[in-house]
Amino acid sequence: MLGSYPNNATLGIEMCVNADGDFRKTYRRTVELAADVLKRHGWGVDRLWRHYDITGKNCPAFFVSDEKARQYLGMSAAQAWAKFKDDVQKTVVTEHPHLEQKPVDTVSIEINGKRLSVQGCLRSGVSWLPVRAVAEAVCGKVEWCGQTKTVKLSKGGE
Repeated sequence: MLGSYPNNATLGIEMCVNADGDFRKTYRRTVELAADVLKRHGWGVDRLWRHYDITGKNCPAFFVSDEKARQYLGMSAAQAWAKFKDDVQKTVVTEHPHLEQKPVDTVSIEINGKRLSVQGCLRSGVSWLPVRAVAEAVCGKVEWCGQTKTVKLSKGGE
């Protein structure tokens, strides 16, 4: 997915905390920077990787080493990495909620050889489109129940 030379397909963010530094400030600024980069490119947190994921290097140590994670964040490395991604996602959504439902020109999909062109929106780097358009393209039926506020999909003729 990242090619033979990941530096051609990735952006790197270095998290350095000097001996006299403030880890919480470094963490917060890194969350904000990562969220900003994702928002600018219309990507979701599924596009976040640790240096470790790409190279196997113990970096950033507090997202790879349980010892460092406990020292800096009071949790395991896996929990710390999950928390970081969650904090980035929350920052994307809460600081700029209007970006979550940014209209896109057209969401195009092809179903059973038939090309559909419907208006959709972009949320966290994922294209969303009306379920009715998809269901009807496969001869399905969509029903809305106002009382339960649910959508029911069924095959055509059922």
